[in-house]
Amino acid sequence: MKISICLFGITRSLPYTANSINDHVIAAAQKFGEIRVHGHFYNVKAIRNARSLENSVIKSGHYDLLNFDKLEIEEPDIFLPTSSFEKVKSYGDAWEDDFQSLKNLFHQLHSIDKSYKLAGDYAADITLFARPDLLYHDDLTEIFERAAAIKSDSAVLVPRWQAFGGVNDRFALAIGDTAARAVSGRLGLAERFCSTGSEPLHSERLLKFALDEASVRIETHGLRASRVRSNGLRAKEIFDHSLPGRIKANAAYRINLLMDRIGLGLPSIATKE
Repeated sequence: MKISICLFGITRSLPYTANSINDHVIAAAQKFGEIRVHGHFYNVKAIRNARSLENSVIKSGHYDLLNFDKLEIEEPDIFLPTSSFEKVKSYGDAWEDDFQSLKNLFHQLHSIDKSYKLAGDYAADITLFARPDLLYHDDLTEIFERAAAIKSDSAVLVPRWQAFGGVNDRFALAIGDTAARAVSGRLGLAERFCSTGSEPLHSERLLKFALDEASVRIETHGLRASRVRSNGLRAKEIFDHSLPGRIKANAAYRINLLMDRIGLGLPSIATKE
């Protein structure tokens, strides 16, 4: 098989996550065929976020920690004037933080699309979209094995935890070009998502909307990954998909939003590894 690994966003914590990406993601893919690694990132010099306790200067993107076949670095904000950002803002601010989180989401979605386009005419059978700020706790061999056995040219494998009424968008393994385009190109559906439901943009529900629009088959798995901040602290994730676990995850999500709104800035974090 031909496998494309697309990394996107910002490399704020790559020194803490690169080993897990190399060991659990890239090495797992290499067991199943030819791979290429593509990365699109923003040239971010500093991260300042009260809720996540981040106030860090980023001196280097540490791109040499991964072996990229193609790599593109872009200045943030440049694409926004030509995007649907202003139109989507008119549907409301789901995070109620003066559209900062919405702006971050637009950057993430733009970066996903750019990373996929770096693959060009590679024509991968499988495309894995993965954030570089995730510490992958589990080896991804299982989902590559499942993907190889799926008799479909349009399917996606995503984590079942923390779907928040849609589809978990932390990392996604797309089988076939239709599925890969649905995952990578969903920024183009942002305004239609908002107008269809008369609601603010929501990351997980947008991904489900895009997959449904393209008639992509959705399968889930329980493999885990945790966000790592620029200061090396891990976010506390809730991987339990049972009803109590889903209730707890949604409650934690709402509490974090509330704390943002009232300015407490108290994140849920774990001990630095």
